Amino acid sequence: MNFNIIINKEANFYFFIQNLSCWHDNCRKSYNSFWINETDSALSNNEQNALQTFKTIRSKYNFKGNFEKYFYFPDNMSSNFFLDDDKNDLEDIFRIFKKRFELIYKKEETKLKEWEKILIEKFLDSKTNTEIFNVLNTFFDFKPENTTINVILLMSSPDMNGGGANIDKHSVTLEISETTTNKINEVMSIAWHEIIHLLYKSKIMTVLINSGMTVTEADAVEETINSYLYPKGVVAKKFFNIKNDNEASVIE
Repeated sequence: MNFNIIINKEANFYFFIQNLSCWHDNCRKSYNSFWINETDSALSNNEQNALQTFKTIRSKYNFKGNFEKYFYFPDNMSSNFFLDDDKNDLEDIFRIFKKRFELIYKKEETKLKEWEKILIEKFLDSKTNTEIFNVLNTFFDFKPENTTINVILLMSSPDMNGGGANIDKHSVTLEISETTTNKINEVMSIAWHEIIHLLYKSKIMTVLINSGMTVTEADAVEETINSYLYPKGVVAKKFFNIKNDNEASVIE
């Protein structure tokens, strides 16, 4: 497997707006409080109305799919999947939040670049990567196809970090800008949790559903199995010396 560490301003702008909108239960309220405080002013009525519009628009589309990919990889996506006037409304929303986003991103980009350097080096450790995949392949009795995994770095808050595997079959996200770099092992464990979702989830879900579980039940069990390994499970302890603690991380 190859790993491509990505910092994308447009992706962070999208993440900023969609998180502020609280359109889904997975949006991080801790991030919102931090970002608003860092930009020195409460949300205006215009901004609040824009977020409500975004929430309405985003809720029309699948949780995963073209909507997410359009903002994370705009060069590779057409906008012809948008419904009605959604694209024009979204452009207005981004215009409304541009100034506020620029204020926070100016501070966060430097921190993301620090993480980029560290993670590039970490993911170049092919020996450790191979050892981890050997453990996972044996555990799941499945060997995923060789591919390049995009690791997209996003903004966070000082008291929380997180990750996701909600864009496509080749990409995970890490929300780590405000995580101190001495927590590299924690961040790597979060990354591997998301990589397991990316590469092994469909296999696990198939087995569980074929055993008689509903999709909802299988999804919950898959998350439990994954968490047994990473970010604070047995494999995390083996490779990254992770111990259970009270630090807040949100994984999907």
